[in-house]
Amino acid sequence: MKSRNIATFVFSAALPFFASAQQLKALKIVQLDLARQMETPSFISNYIDRVASLGYDTIHFYVEGRIATKSFSLPKGESYSEDEIRGLVAHAAEKGMLSVPCVGLLGHANLFFKYPGLEKINETFGEKPRLGGGNDTFCISKPETREFLRRYVFEVAQLFPGPYFNAGLDEAWNAGVCKLCSPKDKRNELFAETIRFSYETIKAAGKRMWMWDDFFEFYPQALEKTPRDIVMCHWNYHANVSPLGSRGHFAGHAREDWLARYAAMGFESISACWYRNGNAQSLLSYARRHPSFGFMATQWEEMFSRFPNGSLPRVAAISLMLNDPDAYAVRDPYPDAVRKILPSLSPAENAAVVAVYHHDRLNTPAALSALELTLNILCASPLASESVDGDAFSERAILDDIICRARGDLIMGRLAALKAKCSDPKRTAADVKAVHAQLAPLEEAAEKLAARRVKQALLWRKGLDCSDVITRQMTGVKDGIAKLRAIPAAPATAHERRLVVNLILPEYYGMPKWKVMGRISGVWRELASGIWKPRTDESAAFERTFTFSSPSMPTEIRVEHSGYGRAQLAYVSVDDRFSRIVPEKVLSVSGDVEHAERLLADDLDWADFGTCGFREKFFDAEKAAKVSSVTLLMKPLVID
Repeated sequence: MKSRNIATFVFSAALPFFASAQQLKALKIVQLDLARQMETPSFISNYIDRVASLGYDTIHFYVEGRIATKSFSLPKGESYSEDEIRGLVAHAAEKGMLSVPCVGLLGHANLFFKYPGLEKINETFGEKPRLGGGNDTFCISKPETREFLRRYVFEVAQLFPGPYFNAGLDEAWNAGVCKLCSPKDKRNELFAETIRFSYETIKAAGKRMWMWDDFFEFYPQALEKTPRDIVMCHWNYHANVSPLGSRGHFAGHAREDWLARYAAMGFESISACWYRNGNAQSLLSYARRHPSFGFMATQWEEMFSRFPNGSLPRVAAISLMLNDPDAYAVRDPYPDAVRKILPSLSPAENAAVVAVYHHDRLNTPAALSALELTLNILCASPLASESVDGDAFSERAILDDIICRARGDLIMGRLAALKAKCSDPKRTAADVKAVHAQLAPLEEAAEKLAARRVKQALLWRKGLDCSDVITRQMTGVKDGIAKLRAIPAAPATAHERRLVVNLILPEYYGMPKWKVMGRISGVWRELASGIWKPRTDESAAFERTFTFSSPSMPTEIRVEHSGYGRAQLAYVSVDDRFSRIVPEKVLSVSGDVEHAERLLADDLDWADFGTCGFREKFFDAEKAAKVSSVTLLMKPLVID
């Protein structure tokens, strides 16, 4: 620790020169998410070594409430001590890296409210959450909230000798729901006031403020009142970011040239990408058209069943594009990135790893078949081993995580295909037997993968208790297998029905709440409900099926919609072993529905449910809760 203290002193003394030198060029930033899933200090130190060697000069510690201070501390084993943070920051400095903390001062406050003690400064204390969640937002109107945050920010800031502190302020879904914050005339002013409070608090701690910029889509007037020396972290995770401007996160994905707007207003900005294929390339291409304070590679996905070491090829690919953007303008950086991280792989093995990263969790039969072939190549590699390497950053360990990722995706995809086959009411006994024949090997694969992940966690997250969550995905698989195994190897019973709903959702980032009711033997009964959105492998037009049991077919179907954002329904039907019922007539329409008559044809001409976009309903709970519905008279389908 003595050498670390000396390093900290040297770094602090050289800070003014270091900071000014950094600002002459755009920062190359990599984020490590330690709020959703902790990593050990040893793991983090080794991670810093690797990303520094890739050319990154800044590490962004996304911590929320993970740092234990005098003002706030999670139980032992769920937080980092001040000495641990000092050691990590000093180690980063030794590697030439600046360290920046991120503590959300509005939303993403889940860790602060995880245990009793701060519940009264929670925005949803005694209130109904806006989006069904809660326990995640500070009530900035309360003096005791500000007092707590001033103390905590100051304590955290003293552990980071660098000049920057990220206040978050993103995705505060429950901001403005309590009686102190909810008046409509306070919307923009309250967010502007939150920014000013965060700015003054961080400035008093001796730092320059960064913030995520997404909530200016909800509070556009607050931007004019925002201090110009705040650095805007412009995150955008769309696969194809247009050079004309970045599509919004919510509210219809309105496009605006945010980076040009920030520059014109006097703000400096950082563009932040995610792992989605195409996102880093297109966002970087857009960002290069504007002045840049930096570019950030965020990592949010390494939570439970994955590890950050397995994402190093992604991080390396972004580094290559940052350091030589012209060379990779139209060239895939992943083969070179994989070669940097896993130089021992053969060309075929390198291509297989690249295929895993480009797979994007697609569940089509062709994609799953290709993934299986890819896995066979990787499992035959001399680097693949039956034992888990204790060094999480060896080539063997990194490949191990990549193989486990691919296995998990393959298992989940196969299970989805088997579920679809068994939900068909026209299935035969042979169909069920074929499914049952695949369950044992699928279950064995899931058990092996879960056991492998636990072994990795015991070595790579030694001392951190995460075994109960790291196997969560495979536990879901085993539950699904048990349900399939319980289906008799026989045709579906006469009482088994299948509801088929065809939907359209071009605005993905809304929250459409659907409910389908069936009138059976004169009694209304819920057949299905949920928030239905297309998967990665689906287009905006997608289908969902639900099985239920009843002695007779519904005579009427009522479809209800509420929630945030408009959504579209194209068709609804019910089938069983012998027949299918379809809409015959629109019996009634209530609420905000347009073109209900289109529900009478089995095509993709849709009926619109709800009004306005996400933004307006975000501020109006009554509009979000309003139910719009269509009741349909059903008839048997007769094929001429």
